Amino acid sequence: MEQGLHDSLTNETFEADTPHPRKIYSLLTSSDIDEVTQLYMDVFLDDEPTSRAIAPDRIAAYQDALGYVLALAENGLSFIARDGESGGIAGFIFCFDLLDDPTSDGAPMAALSRHFPEAISMIDELEDMFLKRSGVEKGSVLHIYQIGVGRPYRGRGIATALIRQVLRHAGELGYRQVVTDCTSARSRRAFERCGFSGIGYLAYDAFSYNGVCFFQGLEGGISLMAKYVDPYPLDPSSED
Repeated sequence: MEQGLHDSLTNETFEADTPHPRKIYSLLTSSDIDEVTQLYMDVFLDDEPTSRAIAPDRIAAYQDALGYVLALAENGLSFIARDGESGGIAGFIFCFDLLDDPTSDGAPMAALSRHFPEAISMIDELEDMFLKRSGVEKGSVLHIYQIGVGRPYRGRGIATALIRQVLRHAGELGYRQVVTDCTSARSRRAFERCGFSGIGYLAYDAFSYNGVCFFQGLEGGISLMAKYVDPYPLDPSSED
């Protein structure tokens, strides 16, 4: 789903950043599950091009997404943005430790990923080509898995503020590097504004699933991005 699912569904669907005066950022908690899951489904099923191509069953995917979001709330690495006036969820950013593969058997993400096998496979292929996990220690590399902003809130700087929240939190926890998969040029630009650089790329037309170019016709591809964590916490209020 960039945007995506796991090593893929990292999809970021949002507009260019401009300041928005009333937004509140906080860690994702179990009390946010229902609201965040609904926004997650709206963003990735309606706006993510790979998800539209796959067209999963919404009801079945929603039930599995609830468990996925709950697991993310429990790891203490993901953030949400709230509308400072209405209190509603405006955006989210889902993260996990690079060594905690969310698509492995038994993991909550494994149930959700069965609805998006093509997208998951493409991100796995990209990361296998360019991201080396051997020698990586747990707690050293954070993976931004997915990020999304609700339609009414796009173009207000929420996406970059969420990324900066994660970078600051990662530095406080001792992470040395943050990686992500961007499924569009727009999401790539947002991460570039936050200091990320491209380390790998796979075009949609170049990917095949079971011998079929499943995403043929989709423009662009998925970019693997990375950034070393700054030694000092970033100020999440300083937006581009």
